[in-house]
Amino acid sequence: KDLQVKDALKALRADWLWRVSVGAVALAESRPEQVACCDLKLLQDYAPTWLQGFDKTGQPLIFSHFGKFRFPHVLKQTTVENLLKLHIHNSERISRIIGQQSLKHGRNISSVLTIIDAEDWDPGNLRTMKAFQYTSGMASIDAEHFPERLGKLFVINAPKLVWRFWQIMQYTLPEKT
Repeated sequence: KDLQVKDALKALRADWLWRVSVGAVALAESRPEQVACCDLKLLQDYAPTWLQGFDKTGQPLIFSHFGKFRFPHVLKQTTVENLLKLHIHNSERISRIIGQQSLKHGRNISSVLTIIDAEDWDPGNLRTMKAFQYTSGMASIDAEHFPERLGKLFVINAPKLVWRFWQIMQYTLPEKT
């Protein structure tokens, strides 16, 4: 971020206080199903996300199959708040991997390459405000606490409705994420 030193210190303190308040270290060290307060099978079936490997520059490659996500099924076992905690869990863990990659390669690696597979995306996800709360919550967390962590994002197998969802959501997102 383009800030002055006092502003940077203020932002750093606010981020540290946020990390303490959400228990970021404990979230990162917990299992995904503990963080999301649901069965692991639910996450594997409806929110599969994993570290696929690394690109040729050493940048982590994250793969998410959000096309499988079904809000009605997921929200039977958990809440948007817990899903946002899972997002923090994933972001903290990838931050640690980025740090390890920087040490391994002897240079700064600060971002990830993310591929989202939207195949089989359910338009029913848009029938609930929870989808918008979840998406805007992730964007807000990323912008405030993991800025510029996303190096590149590719969405594959996206139906036209995903594009329309993006057109709606982009107006709620901060300019820099």
